[in-house]
Amino acid sequence: MALMTFFTYIVYFGLGIYCFGLVCLIRFVRKKIPALKSDQPLPGVSIIKTCYKAEDNEEVNFDILFHQDYPVPYQILFVVSSDTDPIVPLIQTFLTRYPKVDAQLVVSKTRKAFWKKVDALYDGYRLVKHDFVIWSDSDVILKSNYITQMAASLQEPGVALVTTPQYDARANNFPSALKALGNNCDVATHMMILDAMTTWKKHGFGQSIGFKKKDLDQMGKKVWETMNTFLADDQALPYLFYHEGKKVVFQNIYCPVEFSNKTFGNVIRQKIRWLLPQKMALGNRYSYILSVIGYPVATSFLMMICTQLSPHSIRLFIASCLMRVFISFTFEILVLKDFRMSLRYFWTIPIWDIMHLYFFIHGFFKTTIQFENRKFKVVNRYFVKEIADPLQAPALKSGSKAKNLLEIG
Repeated sequence: MALMTFFTYIVYFGLGIYCFGLVCLIRFVRKKIPALKSDQPLPGVSIIKTCYKAEDNEEVNFDILFHQDYPVPYQILFVVSSDTDPIVPLIQTFLTRYPKVDAQLVVSKTRKAFWKKVDALYDGYRLVKHDFVIWSDSDVILKSNYITQMAASLQEPGVALVTTPQYDARANNFPSALKALGNNCDVATHMMILDAMTTWKKHGFGQSIGFKKKDLDQMGKKVWETMNTFLADDQALPYLFYHEGKKVVFQNIYCPVEFSNKTFGNVIRQKIRWLLPQKMALGNRYSYILSVIGYPVATSFLMMICTQLSPHSIRLFIASCLMRVFISFTFEILVLKDFRMSLRYFWTIPIWDIMHLYFFIHGFFKTTIQFENRKFKVVNRYFVKEIADPLQAPALKSGSKAKNLLEIG
């Protein structure tokens, strides 16, 4: 009886979080994006597009980028880490198709950061011409008013950095839907609560970040020193701005990530790779394991097992599943302006939530992160240091100092 009461309270608490999250979601959607201030000269905008392969609807994304409604000229920098990347011919096609647009292909040669994307951002940033800078991934789905809304948000008094919650769209198979719908439900509740309860954010999402060049330049060398060794590259810039006393805000600007044609292995590897950043963002392994209470489907499923499928536990499990599905439909209708993804794949949501029982246990014991055949450990909570392969130790010892940890933060 005591066990059932314990689980019941946990499930009710999780459902309460969802209800509060839905209220915060409505608040977020209702927030008006400011209009461009026409009583002052409009700032120029430089967009850095970090590109890798050509698997996520990039042809359509790029075409929309070349047809933005921003009333003054803007610069587009397509940055790749290799001139043999499969996306290079596609970029060159657009450069030929739109010769009057200030756009160019940049091949990143810098190799200082632990993540190639950071090196690409660094090489692209050195070529920006304008006051407002936007970092935007190649798999981001845009509308023609994307630059206008980002620039207008940066014009607001006191705002130094604008980001948008990272949500997914266009799932077209079981693995893609498994992650996309579950992630969107988390954004619809957990991230919306964070937005409602914090005026100054210290987290952001790298698929879309806009900021003022002068603010970044004022921070000097520590920007890239921090970026080079930060655990999650998309979190590094908001972290820096926040600790410099500069305001970071979330905006409801349409720019979901294309998440189609993924395999089950792709999805699981991506989730496991980011367990460590999620744990570190929460502070430690104990606060991380406690966050399972934010997943009442998982806790009610565990309750069913522990109470041998008691009728009460089954009712709570069904109620939790229905609540999660309702959140998915609500989010898709309010934010994506559609509901076909939820209509087709709503049944994947309970599966994904139950899988979190494994993810939380795995993340609790996880101390290293594997990425691109390299292994890293966490130091100073947010920073990583590469674990040298013993077979390559002599080569590393004579290598560049960039392999050493930069103690910042």
